[in-house]
Amino acid sequence: FCKECKLLRQRWALSKQSKFMPPSMRIKLRFANVFGLILWAKDKLEKWATLPEEVQKELSFLQANKFFLEEFYTIQSQSLALQKLLKMQGYSEENHKKVIELLTKNEQKDYAKQAIFKQKTEAYLDLLAVKKPENLAKIHCSSDSIESAFGKLKQKINPHSQRQMTVFILTLAGIGSAYSEQEVKKALETVKEKELKNYRKSP
Repeated sequence: FCKECKLLRQRWALSKQSKFMPPSMRIKLRFANVFGLILWAKDKLEKWATLPEEVQKELSFLQANKFFLEEFYTIQSQSLALQKLLKMQGYSEENHKKVIELLTKNEQKDYAKQAIFKQKTEAYLDLLAVKKPENLAKIHCSSDSIESAFGKLKQKINPHSQRQMTVFILTLAGIGSAYSEQEVKKALETVKEKELKNYRKSP
């Protein structure tokens, strides 16, 4: 499918059909870029009757792969929806139920790959359920929070410092955390400046 889209872009470049061209795919993140192609293909299939005859002829491979495109769009839509839910709100028992409801919306369709996607996702949810402590209402399940913490850490680093990250790496655990006054007081009273200086000198 990607190869057909690439060849189509080569044929339609600088032609009167260029407005119907599929989006280009970057070399990196090619799987994520497929999402844009699927949306383009879905749009063209929905507007098929309005497309010029010569465009329909060139896009005949879309009709031949219609079931594949419908299946991929279903998986894509579910994937993006559950990513948004879990990334923004984290994992909880309530969100577990919401994801299951999302995955069962198209059970009437005979989509083999979607069934695999559902099975894998349910296994991932079961893993999160085991990992979540009973005393917590939810847990984070996205690497975005880690990437965000490192981004904030790099903003603290003095680019002209020879030590750079060494001094501030101890603050990484505190980024994005809410510490009580008692915890801060305990840290100030128990951690000695000498210990910090020795840490800096250590290899």
